[in-house]
Amino acid sequence: MNIDEPHQCPTVHHDEEPYDAEKAYTYMLLSAAAYAQDVQECLTSVYPVENIEVQQVIAVRCDSFYAGYDECIAYTAVSSCQKTIYISFRGSFSSEQVVDQALSSRTLKSNAFKIGGKVLNYFNDAHDSLYPCVRSQFQSLRMQYPDYKVVVTGYSIGGALASLTAAALIHDRDIDHDKLVLYTFGMPRVGDKRFALNFGRVVRNSWNIVNYRDIVPHTPFCHLFGCNTPYNGLFHSRGEIYYSNNGDMSVNTSYTVCHENEDRKCSSGAISDKPCKDLSTCIEFHLKYFNVDVGAHCKNTLGARALPRPWNHKLPRQCKTFMNRKSMTA
Repeated sequence: MNIDEPHQCPTVHHDEEPYDAEKAYTYMLLSAAAYAQDVQECLTSVYPVENIEVQQVIAVRCDSFYAGYDECIAYTAVSSCQKTIYISFRGSFSSEQVVDQALSSRTLKSNAFKIGGKVLNYFNDAHDSLYPCVRSQFQSLRMQYPDYKVVVTGYSIGGALASLTAAALIHDRDIDHDKLVLYTFGMPRVGDKRFALNFGRVVRNSWNIVNYRDIVPHTPFCHLFGCNTPYNGLFHSRGEIYYSNNGDMSVNTSYTVCHENEDRKCSSGAISDKPCKDLSTCIEFHLKYFNVDVGAHCKNTLGARALPRPWNHKLPRQCKTFMNRKSMTA
């Protein structure tokens, strides 16, 4: 964004953690595990080097405009060797849910969020449904592990929910900002410019990873005339990590750290200068991060054991929790 009044810019905080590609790869695997029927089995299979113990799976019906029924899911986990509490959010479960999110964002009004600014109804409603259960479980884990760091992560729509949860936990004084790290992957725009600026002040250790020409981070549109217009429309917060190597993405691939909101030197400028004419190709960039098909990774790894749903009925509007595989399939 163009800076007209530098004295109003937020102070740069020196306690921010630098981006770490190896950690990002680990957190991407945690996001992939949210798609599994048995999250623990998937984590043990895809990331065996660290003993991460799943504590609780939390699921709720999301309000839906297009598809009639959406599911939003998160889980909590603990690593004693890393002294870390993890909160991971599942991304979209189907192409219909992606369309639902896009249509809802353009047809429904935005709601004021607790840190200031407005966020889209679809994300706000899903957050309001999930957050009480996620927060309760998190508070319980913080009492057991008061010195542990907290990592919040999510892919696609799950990244939007992860962002709102990270901001809410810090705002509600459940965790200090220097104890929480947020990593999201292919996250869409969540709220307006005021929300984006406030988010950068509240969640200081935040990285949104974008794979080349992934189309989802550019939805919903800022404005018909682009993001860098005098318009308080939808906006990304700072902290994008842009991988521009034509989708060839690994922990050793070079990347750009984008310090500004909607940084023109990164994915926002790339898409604005050369819009996605082949939509299917841009969607392909969304499906894979670090060369892993995020939504299908556990199913591909575990085969028939990794069924897509941990329940035999539709979810209620109030969150439901599952402690293990047996209770999930009961």
